[in-house]
Amino acid sequence: MQIILIYLVFQTIYVILNTIKSILTIKSTKLVASIASAVTYAVYVFVLIYTVADFSIYVKAGLTAATNFIGTMISMAILDKIRKDRVWKIEATVNNLPDANQVINELTATNIGFNYVVSCGARRDYIFNIYSKNRKESSTVKNILNNVKVKFSVYENNLKL
Repeated sequence: MQIILIYLVFQTIYVILNTIKSILTIKSTKLVASIASAVTYAVYVFVLIYTVADFSIYVKAGLTAATNFIGTMISMAILDKIRKDRVWKIEATVNNLPDANQVINELTATNIGFNYVVSCGARRDYIFNIYSKNRKESSTVKNILNNVKVKFSVYENNLKL
């Protein structure tokens, strides 16, 4: 029983580190990604040792599935907590004045930054550029745009000056 618990601990740690490593490989520097990979695979050595332990393949499969589910949930929660807010640009096109006025009024009431232009020609579209500083504002913008049934695009600004 003790060997199963040890396996469970190492496997969970490995899954958490592997999930974080995957995200850091895409979103971080080469050095940070390399360190994350080295640490992850160092822990994996312990997982391999305990994987060959003498307990049922069904127990191993069940524990591996459970630790992958739980470990991924834990690592995503950790990353959500430590992730810094970023500036988001949300673009939306509203094709009638009443809906455009509703969007303008609601964005103004919530102090969310935006600008818009009115297209030229026979059809008047209102093209909005909305700037969200955090997840709460992004959620508010999404609700405002969904209320007028407008499709939108979201761009994350993760460039450093």
